[in-house]
Amino acid sequence: MSNETRKCKVVAYGETKYGSFVKYAPIEYTDEGNHPYTAEKAIVELDDGSVVTVNPSQVSFPPKG
Repeated sequence: MSNETRKCKVVAYGETKYGSFVKYAPIEYTDEGNHPYTAEKAIVELDDGSVVTVNPSQVSFPPKG
């Protein structure tokens, strides 16, 4: 896996933000019954410096070229 950053666009909650994709990662959560489950999330460092985890479907990458 390369260490190069990939610019991406994140569309969540009606807002579009830009940043650098870090990686996909399994994130542990617990449901209302306190049962653990794992969800795949995308970790993105936004241009404002904040780091967010979002659903992979909310991340898009510009075409290479």
